[in-house]
Amino acid sequence: MSRFRDKREAFKQRAEQGVKDRQKSAGKYSVVRLGKIDNINFFKPSPDKQKRNLIDIIPFFVTQNWAAKMRGFNGDALGVEVGDMLYKLEVPVHGQGCGALEFPQLCLKSAFGKPCSVCDDRESLKEDSNVDEDIIGTLYPRWKVYYNLRDKNEPDKTKRRKVWESPYHSFEKFFLDEADMGTEGYVIFADPEEGKTIKFKGRKKHFKSKGGQMVDYLEAESIEFIDRKRQYTEDDIKKSISFDKYLAIPTYEEVEKAYLGTEDDSEKGAGKKKKEK
Repeated sequence: MSRFRDKREAFKQRAEQGVKDRQKSAGKYSVVRLGKIDNINFFKPSPDKQKRNLIDIIPFFVTQNWAAKMRGFNGDALGVEVGDMLYKLEVPVHGQGCGALEFPQLCLKSAFGKPCSVCDDRESLKEDSNVDEDIIGTLYPRWKVYYNLRDKNEPDKTKRRKVWESPYHSFEKFFLDEADMGTEGYVIFADPEEGKTIKFKGRKKHFKSKGGQMVDYLEAESIEFIDRKRQYTEDDIKKSISFDKYLAIPTYEEVEKAYLGTEDDSEKGAGKKKKEK
């Protein structure tokens, strides 16, 4: 059996386990620095009731050794090696509106089980009965999911390869629920050789922001897994973006400074120059 076949079998087992474990735990800027890559086309699901979204999710190859210890939404370490396949990167994010944060920051506790200054502050505030619960709620990380995909509805064939950054609870959660066929097993929809096209509707939803404004967002519904017109090869997967390569992993101190707003202009400038070297 070829190395690719071995990796595909391991990939299928991880994907099936992801469906089984989905219940274990309940922007412009991103912690995955995709701005470093030229000519990316981004996917935005359509809310058009007359035209369902049609996507093929294509895996990517892991490039970073630390990915083995990174935790997914279910709380388990990914346990992957460099060269293994993943079909998504799940990322816990402390976002804007969380303390003085101007840009999202990776939650070190949820991602790696390491100390996180935002989470430390949240736990301290929970002991104070005078603190508003809504404020404490903003200090929990929100999970984002990154996919490489092929947008079957894109009329320009040169732009069908896209990247999708989506909230876990708006799409991935529903995809995994639908993939569980009960006694009939699981639909490994992102398998490169036996996967399915995901057909779904984007349902408009609303929530009230911290400032009292109504904010619109989309959520998946009417999900179907249909036969693909084409499957994907190892060469196709090599063209996918390895999201782990671009994940910004901060130190505890960097998150703390951003959260408290104590990083002055000179530090920001020094940091920028350091990164540009």
